[in-house]
Amino acid sequence: MKPFFSIVITLLVAFPVLLLIKFLKGLLNNDKGKDANKTAISVSEFPYFKKALMTEPELKLYKNLVKALPEFSVFCQVQFSAVAAIPKGPRHQEWLNRINRMSLDFVICNQNSSVACVIELDDPTHSRKSSIERDLKKDNVLQSTGIPFHRFRVEKSPTVAEIKKILALN
Repeated sequence: MKPFFSIVITLLVAFPVLLLIKFLKGLLNNDKGKDANKTAISVSEFPYFKKALMTEPELKLYKNLVKALPEFSVFCQVQFSAVAAIPKGPRHQEWLNRINRMSLDFVICNQNSSVACVIELDDPTHSRKSSIERDLKKDNVLQSTGIPFHRFRVEKSPTVAEIKKILALN
């Protein structure tokens, strides 16, 4: 009778272990299949389309900035976190989140890539409460960094001569 119990006990232990191994192998193979499916997505299934980097008023101002400031580099749509750093510390992520996903319309840089000033172009949407709060946040962050900044209204976009006079970066 002892050999019978030994066989039964062995089967009772071995069978669940074999099932577990088979289950784990299935999971591993399933994960590999998922990765293969991710890379097998056809380009035609992606919903993205190309769009312009700047609006017409932004493009007009950009061209005037480039003409007015030939010795500077003019960058558009720059992530705020590229020009404003936060010291490491207990509240680092909290402060980073305040500027996360915000961009600056134009960043004017010296030849050594240091920021000379920031330009924001405000259209009529900037009179909305949410835009006013966002603009105030941007202004406060820029003030805290010591980066000079200027706001221009779309309706009064400056000429090349006005830019040279207002920015006086030369």
